[in-house]
Amino acid sequence: MKYRTDFVTNSSSSSFIGVFAKIIDENKARKIINKYDLTVKTGVEVLAKLTHKYFYGYGADWADVNLTPDINEIGETEKYVIWESYGGAGENDIDFFDNYTDDIDYCVGLSDFQEEEQEIYDSINKENGFALMYAGYGAGRDG
Repeated sequence: MKYRTDFVTNSSSSSFIGVFAKIIDENKARKIINKYDLTVKTGVEVLAKLTHKYFYGYGADWADVNLTPDINEIGETEKYVIWESYGGAGENDIDFFDNYTDDIDYCVGLSDFQEEEQEIYDSINKENGFALMYAGYGAGRDG
């Protein structure tokens, strides 16, 4: 019988990028929302999800990115944008090994993601009618 002695897993390496923002100027924000087909949720919808016992959060814990707002930050009558994307930084872009220790690192920068993902991430800002609440990106083992 053969035994594997190297690293074995059923999960795969992947990347994650995302934003959770409040819409503060709907006229300005509408251009970005329409251009990128972003998901808009009311405060009531966000709060219902936050209090649901099966809600695991926005973001990706395996990539060390948490986009889940505190329940006290959400206004029922406000509108929010939630945008998340998985796998945009190719495995060749993820710096899997730390140069000094050879430990798995999963280090990615914004420039490692696809151009459209970078554009969306950068477009959700105050100039475009959003109040950025949470944003982040990262990589890791997604399973």
